[in-house]
Amino acid sequence: MCPRVEFPKQVNAAVHAMNNYHCNVMILQQCCSGLAKQDTHCDTKQLKLCLQTCKDLHETAESVLDEVYLIKKYSRDIDDVYIWLIEEMKKLVEIERKCETKMREIQSKGDQEIFHRTALFGSPSCKVSEIPAKITSSEKNLKVFAEQDVYLDAITSDIGELKCLGGALHESLSAQNDILNSIDKKSDEVSDKTKMASRRAGRINQKKTFKAVKPNFQSWMTIKYLPTNQYLTQSSDGLVLTDRNCGDASVFGVYKRQGDAIGLQNKLTHKWLGMNIWGNIRCDGSSFGSREEWEIDDRDPSRTYLLCACANWGSGGWIIMTPQKKLISVGSEIENKRKALLWSFTEVKLTEDDS
Repeated sequence: MCPRVEFPKQVNAAVHAMNNYHCNVMILQQCCSGLAKQDTHCDTKQLKLCLQTCKDLHETAESVLDEVYLIKKYSRDIDDVYIWLIEEMKKLVEIERKCETKMREIQSKGDQEIFHRTALFGSPSCKVSEIPAKITSSEKNLKVFAEQDVYLDAITSDIGELKCLGGALHESLSAQNDILNSIDKKSDEVSDKTKMASRRAGRINQKKTFKAVKPNFQSWMTIKYLPTNQYLTQSSDGLVLTDRNCGDASVFGVYKRQGDAIGLQNKLTHKWLGMNIWGNIRCDGSSFGSREEWEIDDRDPSRTYLLCACANWGSGGWIIMTPQKKLISVGSEIENKRKALLWSFTEVKLTEDDS
């Protein structure tokens, strides 16, 4: 079963399906173990029903994993979750196969016992009332078998009904998960629109004062691209991603001026990170203007998206990477946010000589 951690919203359905499959495989394993120990509460009919349920849930989990694989191509922050789901699927499939093999062995052994009993004492399917009063110990066993057959025939229909109810419950929970995902999506959209309105209000308020607001220095930071763990670095060729920390070229000063907007100034060149008129992300700004305003997730800067506040006429734009390894800004819609790059901001402690 999955550990109690917060998963990305895109994989909630896959985690839920895997949990359902995991629970039923554990029940199958217990039934198989009980039948092997000749537990009177377990029998081959129950085991067959449980096995069929596991196969159905296996197919459901595989179809959802295919969807996660497609999402993974556009959102690399779910790579670890996808790997975990694949490994969990392999483990559960192996347990299911072992249980199925064990069930066949038990069933084959039972068929042989019935064949021998029938050859010695006749068919065990006769009614209990027809068995003579004076019977041997072997015939007593046949009477017990007959009683069990009558009992199992009575509860088979109830088990089938429970299976149908379980399937209906699974469909209902799946529909509820879709509704919750839709609510989460709308909540993110409302939050992003609120931040956009706050940015615009801050700019209007600043224009009314007719006085530039001086930015306040917060800290020195390195910025890592999470999927590859590379540093954002200013070089002679512009912004690049490097495997190692290149000193001052990989360090950015974080400044705050208004609202949630921040500015990022490279320590080596003293230039500001911003967006040019073509939508490309560069580090060549001479001052902290509107094109150099950024927003990150203050709650968890170690895992955050990067939003260019001035993009799309002030609506904001998420940062993505082109096939040519260039950073550009796209729309602020929630679909683009899921395709955006994930960054990690880490504070750097500098000595007096370094600063």
